[in-house]
Amino acid sequence: MSITFGSDCEFILTLDGHYKSAVPVLKGTREKRERTSQGHEFFHDNVLAEVAIAPGKTAEDVVYNFRTALKSLVGMIRPCKLTMYASADYPSKELKDPDAREAGCSEETDAYTRTTLPSQEDAIKESPFRTAGGHIHLGGGGVLQNSVQIKLLVYALDLFVGVPSLFMDNNIFARERREMYGKAGSFREKPYGLEYRVLGPFWARSPETVRLFYDLSLFALEFVESGKMNRFWQVDEEKLFAGKKDAYRCHGYEKDLLIATINECDMKNAEMFKLFIEQYMPTPLIAALDAEIESGEKDPYESWQL
Repeated sequence: MSITFGSDCEFILTLDGHYKSAVPVLKGTREKRERTSQGHEFFHDNVLAEVAIAPGKTAEDVVYNFRTALKSLVGMIRPCKLTMYASADYPSKELKDPDAREAGCSEETDAYTRTTLPSQEDAIKESPFRTAGGHIHLGGGGVLQNSVQIKLLVYALDLFVGVPSLFMDNNIFARERREMYGKAGSFREKPYGLEYRVLGPFWARSPETVRLFYDLSLFALEFVESGKMNRFWQVDEEKLFAGKKDAYRCHGYEKDLLIATINECDMKNAEMFKLFIEQYMPTPLIAALDAEIESGEKDPYESWQL
């Protein structure tokens, strides 16, 4: 199975310990991005510094791509510093430029309700609150090109990626972010496959964390491709094409509890779901996950030698 793995990461910048808008710092815009020879694209998105990291086909490719992208970004934003914060309230002086109040996101879907999520355009225009994401982009064939099965992949990603993320990204910034973005089941279908939009940027903190989330994502994909996800979910295609809400039925775990666990960063329930998913994960992947949890917070400048 030939799969590509990329990401668009949004970063909150600081200067001398204060939040700094990326609008005057990065020349690129969503429409006219700065592009490096490695294929990475850089631009300001609202007040955030965003990089679309070129996709890779192996774990080594992906880690290399993150390394080169982050090094380029750090050079572009200096003397500002990038952070792994998931949200922030910006001072009014950083929101004066019209671009700082522009909401540029296209529509995203809730895989559970199969409906478009509400736009946050008004909140962004009226509020100083901003959120940063670390979205995963998976490209390829099979499930990734199947509009019915791709919802099952989002459910698997919530289990095997979303739940583990809570053990590394569970602070006030992450919890406040999920009031606006990053709720369970958030995704976009793409021509190449899928954009999973649940995670914040925290997992860009080190090569080890990037490698872990690459492995977790591919495990989730394989879990669906192999049919193992059918242990937990049933799809009634007749009901689906008739537009029935109950076309996708979860019978393997408490779906609503999982959604609430991710949306509320509920660690008590996260512990329970972690024990549940570890029954299906290979021992080396569990060990890598536990090692990352135990390692605590990491300084990306030190981890990546930026």
